[in-house]
Amino acid sequence: MIEFFRKKSKEILFVIAIIFIGGIFFMYKGQKAVTALKVNGKKISYDEFNKTFTRALNNERDSSEEGLSEDDILRIKQRVLSGMVQDELILQEAKKLGLRIPDEVIANTIMSMKSFQRDGNFIEELYERVLRSFYRMPRYEFEEDLRRSIKTQFLRGIILSSSKASPVELEMEFKKRFPEENFDEKKTEFKNTVLNEKRSLIYYGWMNQLINNSKIINNLPALEKKQSGG
Repeated sequence: MIEFFRKKSKEILFVIAIIFIGGIFFMYKGQKAVTALKVNGKKISYDEFNKTFTRALNNERDSSEEGLSEDDILRIKQRVLSGMVQDELILQEAKKLGLRIPDEVIANTIMSMKSFQRDGNFIEELYERVLRSFYRMPRYEFEEDLRRSIKTQFLRGIILSSSKASPVELEMEFKKRFPEENFDEKKTEFKNTVLNEKRSLIYYGWMNQLINNSKIINNLPALEKKQSGG
């Protein structure tokens, strides 16, 4: 059963990706009010998409020793676009559930971040300076982004925590995949592998259902055509 769903997970991922792939090649300049996407009527501006993409691109460049190819850049664009839509769908689900993140949680999270500390102590001036120089966003915007991030992570955690694997199920699956190997020697490692597989299936199955029940409008292809004069 697990092996079947492992194979089907690729199809689930493809369904999610195909919704967005039409517009990932587009780099639209200016016009900050332009709407890149609509998710159940909620607008995501091109400016918001471009800022998120630029941050992701810079992070990848900083961590890459060989530089980024055109395929790498397109992959990053697709990942960012897909991630933004998924996050928006999760936020909408969190709103339906009445999930709120108190200001105290935001404050404690910020004060615990090493980037804003000196000698282990939170420094307000350092916080403001890092926001201006590194994040390049005002305080209120950073804190709202953080609130949304915590909210999406919390709800994802609830969804993923539903994955279970009984000892009997684990042993049967192990013997099916590795009939010549000793289950007791690799039990812990294999349990983590199976749980990760189940978590992926649960998450992408849930996300696929949200997408199928949502109205998602991708304006990027039309904007690209307009920009090219087509």
